[in-house]
Amino acid sequence: MRKSDLGKIIRVDHAGELGAKWIYEGQLRWIKDPTIKAEIQHMYDQEMQHLNYFESLIRDRQVRPTALMPVWKWAGKTAGAVSAVLGTNAAMACTEAVEDVIDEHYAEQIKNLEQHHPDELNLIQTLKTFREDECNHRDAAAEYNQDPSIAKQIFKKVIKVGVRTAIEISKRI
Repeated sequence: MRKSDLGKIIRVDHAGELGAKWIYEGQLRWIKDPTIKAEIQHMYDQEMQHLNYFESLIRDRQVRPTALMPVWKWAGKTAGAVSAVLGTNAAMACTEAVEDVIDEHYAEQIKNLEQHHPDELNLIQTLKTFREDECNHRDAAAEYNQDPSIAKQIFKKVIKVGVRTAIEISKRI
């Protein structure tokens, strides 16, 4: 892993935290259930802490943010709003799917950083903390959403493909 790969990590994680912000904003705007809304608000608050961290890295390390921010904003707000309008199960399925991909994504980044940039202790530890938060979001969403339907599984697969695609594109653009 080269030094330029650190910039890709920061760029893609910054884009991801922006995406999470926009998804949760879309959900908070449309979700009706006050218990679910409180849970989403808690997740949103944690994502804002993550976003603030990556915004400081973008600035301090002079990393170019993704050029596709307007696209990701539209996609995030749309995914959040549509999932919330479809109901609690869809909103929680969206969160579960997104956070499942992010768990894998952070695990891969942590492993690569530990192998190739062990001097990046602060970044590694922060990613471990953020990964734990994301796993907690995923697990909370799964608890609220016990729908075993094929429609839920298809919806989650579509969301996962979208998230994985956004990750790969944001590394480059």
